[in-house]
Amino acid sequence: MKHASSFPRFLSITLLSALLLAGFTCQIHADGQLVWSDEFDGSSINTNHWTFDIGNGPSGLPGWGNNELEYYTSRPENAFVSNGVLHIVAKKESYNGQNYTSAKLKTTGLFSKRYGRFEFRARLPQGQGYWPALWMMPQDSLYGGWAASGEIDVMENKGSDPTTVLGTIHYGGQWPNNQYSHGPSFTFTGVDSVTNFHTYALEWSTNFVKWYVDGQLYETQTSWWSSGGASPAPFDQPFYIMMNLAVGGNFGGNPDTNTIFPGEMQIDYVRVYELVPTPASQPILKVRFGFDEPPGSITSPSDINSGGANVILQMANGGGANADYHGTDASGVGGTVSASRALDFSSNGASQPGNPGPIASTTSSNLGFGTITNFVSTIWFKQNAVMASGANVGPRLFILGGGSPSDTGITNSIGLKFQTANQLYFQLNGITVPATFPTNLPANTWVFVAAVYDGASVFLYEGTDTTPVSQVASAAAASPIDFGSNGSLYIGNRQNRQRSFNGWVDDFRFYTGSGDLNFVESVRLQEVNPTPVSIAIQSLSNNAIRLIWPNGTLQAATNIVGNWDTITGATSPYTLTPDGQQQFHRVKLN
Repeated sequence: MKHASSFPRFLSITLLSALLLAGFTCQIHADGQLVWSDEFDGSSINTNHWTFDIGNGPSGLPGWGNNELEYYTSRPENAFVSNGVLHIVAKKESYNGQNYTSAKLKTTGLFSKRYGRFEFRARLPQGQGYWPALWMMPQDSLYGGWAASGEIDVMENKGSDPTTVLGTIHYGGQWPNNQYSHGPSFTFTGVDSVTNFHTYALEWSTNFVKWYVDGQLYETQTSWWSSGGASPAPFDQPFYIMMNLAVGGNFGGNPDTNTIFPGEMQIDYVRVYELVPTPASQPILKVRFGFDEPPGSITSPSDINSGGANVILQMANGGGANADYHGTDASGVGGTVSASRALDFSSNGASQPGNPGPIASTTSSNLGFGTITNFVSTIWFKQNAVMASGANVGPRLFILGGGSPSDTGITNSIGLKFQTANQLYFQLNGITVPATFPTNLPANTWVFVAAVYDGASVFLYEGTDTTPVSQVASAAAASPIDFGSNGSLYIGNRQNRQRSFNGWVDDFRFYTGSGDLNFVESVRLQEVNPTPVSIAIQSLSNNAIRLIWPNGTLQAATNIVGNWDTITGATSPYTLTPDGQQQFHRVKLN
């Protein structure tokens, strides 16, 4: 009866904690260490693993809130271990005011787990009115009563339909303001059904819940919320395991004259594994614009020092004439880097959108990345004034796509735009991922937004220059982008300079490859806390010294507080001979 799981055991969760603390970017995969199990090899139910629910529901909630008809007991007539299998038996009998008995086992107070793979090998009864379930509930209802603190259903089946099983998450507000998400269901083919042994598994991590039957993934959920806490609540707390065979109720209806009793749900084993991280390959930077060129510039080259395409952005005003739209020194997102200038589209006036307005757009075709199945796109912005609430204003922060896309939402393009004063839309082809914020997006505050596409879903992250990123939205999307052999990028506007953004844009980046929250946060920190620049000093003969620095402009002063003067023509390495007077040198980042 026992079958070795295909889920290898070799690495502990300690590695996950260590890697995350060390700042590694990790992805979760299905190889993990077994951390808890019950193989049901003894002669009785292990009371160190399982306790029982008794009765027909708590006071004021008969039928367990589902109009179930059974009375749950801990009697061996309803639950016993034999030949390496747990038997949960539903019987038709008069007992304590009910006409049916059965059993519900749970690990509450004995074992609970946050995240991991939860695996059951089980066979189920067939017959109208049977409702077998393998599921999980929160050990501590931290976010409030059901379902604000969540519920995870690994497997449910209607006994009248032995070929279909379903996985579901419950979340949202407390009843009756609860919500749930499920589907698609899993359907057995041929003559197979739930009456045979099958492996039902669930994998649960920070931003996904996945359901499997016999190793086949059939459902993924990535979006939920709780009235009692911020994302990823409620599914960020330990849950305990439950197994029961209900009779009757709202899910599958009540037994009929054809239902055969007794009926059994048999469980061969329950196993819980860690999900183990493997070092993920870093996304590859394809194009970046840092907008750090000097004042007076009317073009902006891509940062090829950080990798990516060699391409030029042309800045133009609402009339199409070339113009400088850089801001002043010290306008960068972190406020810590001298001469970080950003693009300042404020010239379109106080009304949003500006019509027409300025734009920065590519002048060459080096953005032909071919077909992209996953990517990370990031951008900083700061709006000058909060837009009128409720208006479909739609300023475009950026549009990137094959050929010359005219707008966000165009085939083979991606884009980010304001939809209302408190809502951003990220669009991939024709798929829209809306992020609605509880209040209007602030004015005069640098906001960081990242879109991550893993080939199956788009995840939208948001942070500020003082706040780490968090996930704010997601949507299913199986829609690769074909940039072909050329492409275009528009920042601050559409192709025709309509619906211009009123504010500042900085540090646009586009990567290919899969990213996660940790990677996105590392990108945010690159602007907030840039890598320090140091000057190496070498002593030469004849009292001369040599200064070496990686990048930037060398400046000198006779007092540490300035005035600082740029040394014209100074490049690294730079040799000088001290003249006996006090001298100070520094590097100003470009």
